[in-house]
Amino acid sequence: MTEERKELINKIMGLFTKYGIRSITTNDIARELGISKKTLYEYFKDKSEIVECSLNLIYENRLKQFEEIKQKKLNAIESLLEIYQLVTEMIKTTSPTLEHDLRKYYPETFTKVYGKGKEMLYKMHVENIRQGQAEGLFRDVDPDIIARLVCHRAQTFMLEVFSTEEIYSGKIHRELFLYHLFGMCSEKGYAIVASQMDKFNASTTTQN
Repeated sequence: MTEERKELINKIMGLFTKYGIRSITTNDIARELGISKKTLYEYFKDKSEIVECSLNLIYENRLKQFEEIKQKKLNAIESLLEIYQLVTEMIKTTSPTLEHDLRKYYPETFTKVYGKGKEMLYKMHVENIRQGQAEGLFRDVDPDIIARLVCHRAQTFMLEVFSTEEIYSGKIHRELFLYHLFGMCSEKGYAIVASQMDKFNASTTTQN
């Protein structure tokens, strides 16, 4: 993908995030980008391709961010705390309207791209749990079961138990994260988490 096309997709994603997908037409997109509709179609064949390219770019950017955390060579708990900060930022910048429109009007694209995202998170959590166990920081839990629960909870019970506003406020994510973290920790891991809690609480209070 050329840098010029990436720049266009980033601008389009800004429109989708602000207004939703359904309410934005290709005419609106061309006008906001300052180009003709004909020029827009030189980059994309239709709106469906625009939507899919936008989601794919988000996925690629997030994959890069997770890889950057991995390259820091932190212990499992430090890595998980950084992952939490990153996912919290993702939640803050994800529009409920955007996700609703994707699910309703572009279900195939939603399933395909979000499926890749869930697979990425699954692998990341499995690696994190195994690392923590090797370091003596996590208990002898089943990495596969725990990773699958973490990755699928948002699309199952959360939408039935909590309101959209609660889910996107960040508070639910914080409580589930701590429940997940403390549930896995060994005595050694708990001591490390306890030493980080003042810093963690200060950062999450600022975010929320």
